[in-house]
Amino acid sequence: MKQKPLLCPSMMCADFCNLTSEIQELESAGTDIFHCDIMDGIYVPNFSLGLKDVEAIRALTDKPIDCHLMIENPFSKIDYFIDAGVNIIYIHPDSERYVSKTLNYIKDCHVYAGLAINPDTSLSSLSEILYLCDYIIIMTVNPGFGGQAFLPETMDKVRELVVLREVNQL
Repeated sequence: MKQKPLLCPSMMCADFCNLTSEIQELESAGTDIFHCDIMDGIYVPNFSLGLKDVEAIRALTDKPIDCHLMIENPFSKIDYFIDAGVNIIYIHPDSERYVSKTLNYIKDCHVYAGLAINPDTSLSSLSEILYLCDYIIIMTVNPGFGGQAFLPETMDKVRELVVLREVNQL
């Protein structure tokens, strides 16, 4: 089953001094989901959007918001983002001790659960939990900084994931 591509701009690139007009322009352009990269300076060596930024975006749109949590121990922070009204939460499996517990908790809160998979993490190492995911992000750069060069070897992982989906293993 072929799905239409979704337009999910990263709000990390937004001008927060003009957030209302940024949101309006993105909605006019056909945005499906607003993507928020959350970085804690620990899991990745950078900081980006935070909870207050997500709350500000939610106040300006009814469109879905996803949060890509590039943070240590995301389970301890999930409720904050759920309370802020996000619709999808992505975690990195190497940032959370109990990945399946965290994914199930997200789903139990009626929020879509996702995994963000780094370039050096194999899909086979995650085979036992992929079925818990509503969404999966294959990172085509190392997490933590925008503007990096695309890593062509990550396309093999994308193709592998497509095959898994087509044979209904996801």
